[in-house]
Amino acid sequence: MIYSKVMQPSDYKELSTELKIVDRVAYLCGGWDPVQHTHRRWEYAMMMKAYFAWLTVYQEQENNRRSCRVADHGCGIGLSPALMLYASNSVQMYEPWVYGDETHKVTATLRQLHQHIPFHQEGWELIRRPLCELIDIDKNVFDVALCISTLEHIGEYQRAWRDLLSTVKPGGLVFITTDFAEDEEDHYANANLRAGKMFTGKTYDELFHIGQDEGFMLLGGVADWIWQEECRMVNDSGFASLAMVRRA
Repeated sequence: MIYSKVMQPSDYKELSTELKIVDRVAYLCGGWDPVQHTHRRWEYAMMMKAYFAWLTVYQEQENNRRSCRVADHGCGIGLSPALMLYASNSVQMYEPWVYGDETHKVTATLRQLHQHIPFHQEGWELIRRPLCELIDIDKNVFDVALCISTLEHIGEYQRAWRDLLSTVKPGGLVFITTDFAEDEEDHYANANLRAGKMFTGKTYDELFHIGQDEGFMLLGGVADWIWQEECRMVNDSGFASLAMVRRA
């Protein structure tokens, strides 16, 4: 599986195991929030696919350590914190959303999950500190840093990306997804929610090279951000992912 790629219809078959996990956790959390759409399952399934692939190697390096410390940037009302808690990790959530306080929704979702899954309630924390405003205590402390459909909403996305990279330990995983299409000029549906441009293959190449300069390598060693018409599956666009590991 290529972990840094554009969403394709064929991925749903290859991600079938992870999609079952996503759907299971969504059910335990009370179902999908009305503003979510079905293709977001791809983002979470790809996140879990990358996480499990990375974890296999990381646990060997960390003497079979089972629980990871995870940072989730832009958690919003998404499932990524719940999925990481379901996988027996602790999660520190950073929420930069400026269109209202979603804390109550996040809390309600995780409390509902806690009724079914016996994780410690102290295993998660929500902090209202966005990328580009992280401080020293956030740096080099996490095993995994996630950023699901958030980076494209930040005007200073290069700075935010460097901030995200700085949060993980050597050997740690950084995984992102964003909206993605063939044209940087943002004339697509829901453009008002993004920060002025659509992410494309060129943008992802830029992020990849920044990651390389910061001492990161691609998980799996391969990326594929070639746009094809069948990638246009959501809001006249699609998604792409990037999974990078910090060199030890």
